[in-house]
This record gives sequence, C-alpha cells and structure tokens, in this order.
Amino acid sequence: MKPNVTLGYLPGAVCCEVVGHAALRLAPDALAVWRGQLSARTGGRLTPSFVKHADDQTVAALAGVLQAMDDFGLRPGAMNDWGVLAAPRYLGRVALAQTMLRFAAEGAWGLSPHMIPHRSLHSVSGTVSQALNFQGFNLGVGGGLHAASEALLLAGAILAENRLPGLWVTLTGFDPEVVPTAGGREARPCDCCAVALALNAARDEPAGWRLCVNAAPAALASDGRPEGAPNPLRVETLLAALVAEPARTRCSFTLGAGGWLQLDRSRAKTRNVC
Repeated sequence: MKPNVTLGYLPGAVCCEVVGHAALRLAPDALAVWRGQLSARTGGRLTPSFVKHADDQTVAALAGVLQAMDDFGLRPGAMNDWGVLAAPRYLGRVALAQTMLRFAAEGAWGLSPHMIPHRSLHSVSGTVSQALNFQGFNLGVGGGLHAASEALLLAGAILAENRLPGLWVTLTGFDPEVVPTAGGREARPCDCCAVALALNAARDEPAGWRLCVNAAPAALASDGRPEGAPNPLRVETLLAALVAEPARTRCSFTLGAGGWLQLDRSRAKTRNVC
C-alpha cells in the first residue's frame, strides 16, 4: 500500500491529500525513450508529430504524471474533471535563443510555427490536460526561478475553494540549469527533473508525507531565512527529499515569495523514481 501525502496551506490550515506522486530525473537518453512512448501511452491523443516537437520539460512532466498513475493505480478516466497546474522553469530557453538568432538572420521566415504552441508557459499544462483528457482548467505557473513555490501555494488556494475534485501539479526544470551558448546551443548535458503530485482535498489524516506551507516564518536565522529551512524550494531539491536514502523524517525549504515549506515523513517511503 503506497503512502499518501498532505499539503497544508497557511494561513487557514488548508490540507490537501496527495493521492499519487512521482519524482523523475531524466538524462537525455531516458528523456528520448519517454518521448518515443508518449503517443502510445496516451492512447494516440498526442500524435507522434506533436510529441516530436514538444519541449523536453513537457515530456518530463507528462512522464511524471504517467509514472505516478502507474505507481498508485490511478485511472485517467476517473480524473476527467481534474485541473492541471504546471510550473516549468525557464521553458524553451535554448529553443528561444535559436529562434532569436534565426529571426535576426532571416526575419519572420526563419521562425518555426511550433515555437509558440510548444514553448509558451501554458504549453506543459495544456499538453498534460489534452493527453489525459482532463476537463478542469489548466494553468502555467511562474515560469521562473520560484515556479515550484508559486505552484504549491496556488494549488492550496485553489483546492481550498472546493470547486475541483482534484488537481495535478507538475514541477520541472534542468539540473544543472540549461544555459545557451552564444551560438544558441546547449552548453552542457543536463538532466531534466520532474515532480508530479496528484492532490485533492484531505478527508482523513493520511499516512506518509505531509507538506506544510507556511505563509510567514515564526523565526528567522541570521541570514534572514527561516530557521531550520536552509534549502530553497526547487524541483530538484524536492525530488531529492522525496527519494532520499536513507529516508529522512523532516526536510524544510524556503519559498521564494517568503515563508517556508516543511516535509514530514511518518512512514517509510515507496519507490517513485524512474
């Protein structure tokens, strides 16, 4: 039996049960394998041509959702009215650098028609929603350094309204961060990290992990960060905490907009790494 997770959103102590989750670190070859599988694994809702042009972070986010569904026995058909929040970090950075160079050299004729649909902030959430036939709203969140923090805060606020039965949240980014060269190429090989969380409003106190989001810290360390929360929340730091060996019982993270997030584990972790 896989453990559940709880997300607490403060103020208001709103709790959200995480009924499924996955944490993936995908090297370029692993990302290519997932890209080749997505059309078949989504029942053809995404064509091979569409998947070919999708951004790497879109592929990783959808891979995380599919992995979480497999690990926790979740059925897409039972989640048709769920929403999707996707928080990519610097989506399409290399592709945009190449596009700007082509535009400078060739004008509008040098631009790809795939740039806007696949590298806009909404592209990840829209693709996940389309691939799995989720009928709730889908939103791209943040897009910058603090996207993960912003997505978790927004998820708590949305579920507090009790207007959705559930919500998928995907956090993605590269480690090390992708930095384009002067020629618009990738400077070094990078892993694409993804965390996928299936959230709904908490009913009973669940076993396993509990995430508590605090709007304002009670005490600050000398460097201005919350005491006991030394790590900034990023997709890779949350990924590391979810799959840590040996399992830690408590991890804390600072949030970019202020406040902090605490991860408590009350039971042993399960396998969620691909």
